[in-house]
Amino acid sequence: MAYSAAKKQLEVHDESFRSLPFDLYVSGIEAEAAITLGEYTLVDKSILTYFAYTGSGARIVRAHLLYFEKYIEKLPLMYGLREATLEELLAFGIQYPNVQRHFPIAALGSERKIGQGPGVWNVPYLAGDMKERRLCLGASRFGWSDVFRFLVIEI
Repeated sequence: MAYSAAKKQLEVHDESFRSLPFDLYVSGIEAEAAITLGEYTLVDKSILTYFAYTGSGARIVRAHLLYFEKYIEKLPLMYGLREATLEELLAFGIQYPNVQRHFPIAALGSERKIGQGPGVWNVPYLAGDMKERRLCLGASRFGWSDVFRFLVIEI
């Protein structure tokens, strides 16, 4: 399955805790190539420094977007789900390029401590608006605002 043919529309439900499950094709390509395919307007270049990967093989996973409608410090324990990685987040950005224009989407499965401060953990996330799409790096030291969605994968 080629990425160019895989772009889809994902139904957005702001009021739901968890989206309906959807298939996500993860190609297994390297991070730099996936970022290029994502055609982002802005990319935090430190993502490649701290989160580079070589790809883990092509596969299809079952994914969900979680939404809590409130500030959260971390995701609650969810049986049958795991936090998405950068590789899966980039696959999502390629296949569903317009969803991030509505709200930011974080991949908490690729968390890294960057810098010297206590508790400064960073994760990649997608954000944007009608003019641009961004691949960002954000600190989760104080938790996540009520606008964030979280990409999770069925296990």
